[in-house]
This record gives sequence, structure tokens and C-alpha cells, in this order.
Amino acid sequence: MPRQSAASLHFPGVTRTERLSPPPDLSGDARALFISLVSTNPADHFRPSDAPLLIAYVRAILLEREAAEHLATQGHVTVDNRPSAWVGIQTAASKTMLSLARALKLTPTARRPSASRAGKPVTTSYYDQMQLQEGET
Repeated sequence: MPRQSAASLHFPGVTRTERLSPPPDLSGDARALFISLVSTNPADHFRPSDAPLLIAYVRAILLEREAAEHLATQGHVTVDNRPSAWVGIQTAASKTMLSLARALKLTPTARRPSASRAGKPVTTSYYDQMQLQEGET
């Protein structure tokens, strides 16, 4: 059998998957949470079309945290023996978080390896982290 030339060999191209970057209108805690979520998942987990859902998810998390803080300091019942409005806000934020987590495949069920999907590394390289943080300045 004759030798194959180097030109006839097919080498797969090395393509680098870009991570989703936080939008410029996110600031403070929302931006940090966005970066944390993107960097703790595989690089190809989120696509640009996921950005609105991911932003809504981040905002729902922050709203739920705010509601929890208010309930911890002010209590679940108001002075006139009525439930605090923050109970409803926390409930709605929790439901939103759950539905968005399912849509973004962030639930424990979605992380479970299956026969049809090989496990992907979850680590983020130093360079990816630096690139995400460059957008902060």
C-alpha cells in the first residue's frame, strides 16, 4: 500500500469555543453572578441565544436573595398580622429560578451524565476567567 501524503491527511481544526460574556448593562452583583454561572459550566454549554434567559435567571436569584434578607430582618408577618409582601416576591422569584434553571439545563438532572452525552470538563481556564473579567473594566 502506498504512503499517503501529508496533504491527504485530515486533521481536525482546533476551534476555541468563546464563553458567553456579560452584557454591558449588568453591573455589580448581577455581573459577578453571571460570570460565575458562565465560568462554572463547560464553554459550549451556553449559546448567545441563552443570554436573555441567563440574565433573567441572574435577576431572579438576586431578587430571591433580597426577599430572603427582608424576611429575615422584618419577619414573615407584618404589624397588622398579614403576611409580608416579600413572601409572595420570594415565592415568585423561586418559581422563576426553577423554570429558568430547567430551561438553561442547570438542574441536577441536567448535570447527570447519560449514555448519549459524554461528561464535559467543568473547569474554566485562567485565560477564560481573565477574558470575562476584562469586560468589567
